[in-house]
Amino acid sequence: ESARSRLRYIGVGNEQILSNLSYLLSQHARVQIRVPVIGGMNDSIEEMTAIRDFLSAGFPPERVDLLPYHRMGENKYGALGKAVSFFSVPTPEQMAQFRAIFT
Repeated sequence: ESARSRLRYIGVGNEQILSNLSYLLSQHARVQIRVPVIGGMNDSIEEMTAIRDFLSAGFPPERVDLLPYHRMGENKYGALGKAVSFFSVPTPEQMAQFRAIFT
C-alpha cells in the first residue's frame, strides 16, 4: 500500500518520527528500533530494505526488532463499536527473510 493509503489507518504521517530518530542516531544515542510487520502494509522486501537503508544512513541503532503482527486485540474493536481492519499475519518464513535483510 502507498503511504497515503496507510494514513487512513494511522491518521498522521511519520515525518516527525523519522526526523527525531535521525537526530537521535546522529547523536549516537542508544536506540532500539521495533518494527511491527503488518501484512498488506509493510510486509515486503522493498519496505524492509527501505527501513534498513534509512537506519544504515547514519550511526546504526543498537538493535532492530521485527515484530510480527498478531490478532490478539482485534476482538476489542467490535466491543468498542469500531470497525475492524483485518491484516494478514506474516509467516515464519517471511519473518526469517525480513530479519536476514537486517543482518
